Amino acid sequence: MKLHVTAALIGCLLLCAVPAQALTIGDPFPDFTVPNTLSPEHSAYLKVPHKGKIQLSEISCDVIILEFLNVYCHTCRIQVSIFNELKQAIAADSDLRDRVCLLGLAVGNSLEEITTFNEEFAVTYPILSDQDKTLFTSTGNIRGTPHTYVIRRDDMGFIVDYHAGGVSSAERYLDSLRHTLRSSLTGTQPGNRVPPFAFQAGGRDITAASLANERFILYFASSQARTIENDLRTMSRQNEVLKNSALKNAIKVFIFPPEGSDCAAHAVPEPLVCAIDKGNTVRELFDVGDQPTVLCINEFGRIVYRAESLSQLAAERIFEGTEYTPRPQLSPTEIQELIRQRIAAAGHQVAEIEHLTLENRQDLYVITASPQGSGLFFFARVESGITMCDVCHDTHFGYVFDQNGVVTDFIPLEITKYGNVEWDEADIAKMKKNLIGRSLFVPFVFNPSVDAVTAATMSSSMIYEAMNRAREYFGDFSEYRFREDYWKKECFSVICKIKNLARKAAAQQPDFMLDEGSLQKIMSGSSLQGCPTGGMYIVLDGDILCSQHGLNLQGCDH
Repeated sequence: MKLHVTAALIGCLLLCAVPAQALTIGDPFPDFTVPNTLSPEHSAYLKVPHKGKIQLSEISCDVIILEFLNVYCHTCRIQVSIFNELKQAIAADSDLRDRVCLLGLAVGNSLEEITTFNEEFAVTYPILSDQDKTLFTSTGNIRGTPHTYVIRRDDMGFIVDYHAGGVSSAERYLDSLRHTLRSSLTGTQPGNRVPPFAFQAGGRDITAASLANERFILYFASSQARTIENDLRTMSRQNEVLKNSALKNAIKVFIFPPEGSDCAAHAVPEPLVCAIDKGNTVRELFDVGDQPTVLCINEFGRIVYRAESLSQLAAERIFEGTEYTPRPQLSPTEIQELIRQRIAAAGHQVAEIEHLTLENRQDLYVITASPQGSGLFFFARVESGITMCDVCHDTHFGYVFDQNGVVTDFIPLEITKYGNVEWDEADIAKMKKNLIGRSLFVPFVFNPSVDAVTAATMSSSMIYEAMNRAREYFGDFSEYRFREDYWKKECFSVICKIKNLARKAAAQQPDFMLDEGSLQKIMSGSSLQGCPTGGMYIVLDGDILCSQHGLNLQGCDH
């Protein structure tokens, strides 16, 4: 039997005394000073003097990506290649290279252990020691390594992004960086500087430069049919709202007809101007697909709004000078208390509610049921949707689901029907009946004649659209024992594929032996990624053990 028991099998959990509240997005990250044990190259990378001490607040990068790791943590080891890739991508990006740096803090590890780790895994970013766990303890997080914080230095050291656990690609943090620095970066999302563009309208050439210091709207219409009356995503209804906005706010509005049609095919009312987009170059520039898109740009050249439609109410708020984001009136604390009450009403006491931002930047509330060590968790998501009807307010609601992804509750926050009348108890009861008991991973098909709340077809359809997005949001989520059986089954499926390839190799090579070396060759040669939740595969008496899911006692179907 060949079995290597490593510190990775012990796990990454490092228990220590912690503050009552763990640091998260919006909190200032505590300043610290540690001995500088880095090479001259890594000291220069952080823009700090070689030798002496390093103080976090003296690192002059605009943004610091700070990772707490442990050199024996399996997930931390896997993440090295991703952080190496991230460092390389930042260096290749002219907008980011002089503004962003990476720094690792090895929790509980000595300088010698860090040196061995750097050599074994070819680490390209600097790692300092937090051997006595003082810095890790100061964050208040005890769920183990890795923990990664994105800190905006010129914003008083506030945490602008946070992620517990590993990530699947460097793109997750590149997205976060572009979002953090978006006001000074060119892009096509709210907050970005509008990229250079050119099209014709009203018999003249229009460019981003020619619209400098002006407010304007770009509307890309869609030919998709809409079955719901008064849906602002239809071109005729949206043109009506844009016309009113242009007249009231002295805003220039450019209408891009649906793909495959031109200005002659559509009656665009004045003062709106129909745009000629040769070769769909502007559509492609702004990444406009087959859905309608409205972009509002302020006088500073920043995109302040992007959505499928624009209501009159939203337009009024946008041109007051603020970026428009739909938010419920309840505060995050009030929402958490409401979730606590709903979980308690269902018969479960709440030990803790944690507000997470997932790798895909989606928000999620994790509810730990009492007693804390029971392993029972619930999850809640709050959805805020921009109205698709010009006589309605935005829609805000929450839903709760269990560890299998089954909806257990629907929580209306602010939902109205025609005339901006709040939903009554019968309306809420109908939507609960529609949603509760259904899996997030099965499509929610909306039938207006059956599923819609009376006089609330639009908001009802928005709820179904949000529920359908959950499959994408939580399809890769595996923490807190979420979809535990599903991920275990996926892991054992990979193991069975490996064992099948090993049998084929043994049939062709009489001296073949399944050990850790041949295991790695099989996985790399077949592009198998291993356990989907980060478990480590180990050969045990000719079988394969997953450090997270154990042995596949049910066997494989051959």
